[in-house]
Amino acid sequence: MNCIQRFVRYMLLLLGVGCAMGSHAATQTATMDVSAIIVASCKLSVMALKFDNVEPGVDKNAAAVLASTCTSGTAFTLDLSNGGQSTTTGGTGDQFRRQMASGNNLLPYMLYQDGNVEIGASATSAGNENLLKNGMGTGEEQYVNIYGRVIGAETKKSRAGNYSDQVVVTIAF
Repeated sequence: MNCIQRFVRYMLLLLGVGCAMGSHAATQTATMDVSAIIVASCKLSVMALKFDNVEPGVDKNAAAVLASTCTSGTAFTLDLSNGGQSTTTGGTGDQFRRQMASGNNLLPYMLYQDGNVEIGASATSAGNENLLKNGMGTGEEQYVNIYGRVIGAETKKSRAGNYSDQVVVTIAF
């Protein structure tokens, strides 16, 4: 073998040993903490309750659905306000507290929690508001049906017009 070939082999051998030594560099490890906080939260969506065309003297029913989604394990309550034109006078008892308005004209209506209009969604006192539901969040949507009724006897003297009211739905958690 000539000198150049020996030199090249020697250099390749040294290069291989050097690479092998470089692959044994020091290492250090550490741990990374990973964390998250899931906060209690609720979301509410509300469908409009529309009586549409009301014929004077005839009872008119309507229905709407409230959907709430709360973090799993989160306790919540759903409440209804009395509306914008509520009153404690007129009609029979506090079932006629809510009223829709068309200008200065008022049209009483009632809200219920069941389709048979037997379980009213009305307060027993001014401070009680209108508790609809105590619940526990599951992380999935939960539904509450709301039923409304305009009593035909209350519509006989009502003027024609577009009547409306706004009932605030509150979810507390």
